Amino acid sequence: MDYMKERQDIVDYGKQLVDNHLTTGTGGNLSIYVPEDKKMLISPSGVPYYDTKPEDVVVMDLDGNILEGDCKPSSEWEMHSMFYRHDTGIRSVVHAHSDYATACATLHVDVPAIHYCVGDVAKVIRCTQYKIYGSHEIAEEAYKVMGNNHGIILANHGLLANGSSIS
Repeated sequence: MDYMKERQDIVDYGKQLVDNHLTTGTGGNLSIYVPEDKKMLISPSGVPYYDTKPEDVVVMDLDGNILEGDCKPSSEWEMHSMFYRHDTGIRSVVHAHSDYATACATLHVDVPAIHYCVGDVAKVIRCTQYKIYGSHEIAEEAYKVMGNNHGIILANHGLLANGSSIS
């Protein structure tokens, strides 16, 4: 099995999402992009983070073709691949449903940088317009609203962040 480090990172950081109260159960998703192979590794759909094993992580191309894995990939795979296709510096995308981000998402509010941790992500964490989860439209909206920032709120949904690594 290839990409053992990346697979293990997705398993480990998925557990950290739960441990840090950023999501529960199977909520959210994580991915890592391997640009030299043009492959994306993404968390499986419907598998609780504490039950996810490295072999459950799905390897895909950016067009949504499953290259390796028996599990169904996250329904948000297109939102992840949108960033990898258009921004060569992004190597990881994480989507979660923290209580606070979800509260802001249902109110459709932007979050100003009132704390230095927020300032590391953006001057203002913007909220998208509502789009149906798992759709091409939410992928486009997320990419458009993110711009040069590293985090956004997905309206009526949760949060999305990206970066040069998953750590």
